[in-house]
Amino acid sequence: MADITKIKHGSNVYNIKDADAARQEQADWNTNNGVKNMLDCIKDGYLYPYSNYGITVTVDKLNGSATFNGTATRQLTFYVQRGNLDTSKSFKLTGCPTGGNYESGYALYAAAGSTIYAIDDGNGAEFVPQTNHTDIRVLIRSGAVLNNIVFKPMLRPAFIEDDTFEPYAMSNAELTAIIDDLQARVSALENQ
Repeated sequence: MADITKIKHGSNVYNIKDADAARQEQADWNTNNGVKNMLDCIKDGYLYPYSNYGITVTVDKLNGSATFNGTATRQLTFYVQRGNLDTSKSFKLTGCPTGGNYESGYALYAAAGSTIYAIDDGNGAEFVPQTNHTDIRVLIRSGAVLNNIVFKPMLRPAFIEDDTFEPYAMSNAELTAIIDDLQARVSALENQ
């Protein structure tokens, strides 16, 4: 007989009495953020067109994906984004194309300094950061051959199960702050 005292929400399992907490977590995320992909690969300029050490990288400025070509003559690391993550939450990292291999090829990974939290080598990876500063990086090992390998980096709360790539978009909170700022500026101009 199934255990009807539990409910699964994303990667979390709650007691039925905690089901409201699971729904509230999703509602809070939708209200405050409203976006699926937390990685702004373009804004900070970490992921950029590159050509050196046998590898050429082209970046799609519309969606933040990056295409890698060539044979690496040395190990290369590309920062996708550096930022703060909530250490009380679980996250899912996806975007490395199928066929990745952290040990000998290419991968997408989350780390703080030399501590690696998650490695996506084509199957995604879930993690809870141990510090609030976490980097998302692309690793290309020396000797790796890349022919039109397209990375589509995406970081999201683990309770969002759909791993279909979506480009970064500003959160509801960010958009609201911009609107509030613009309204304040217009009001200040009107009152001059």
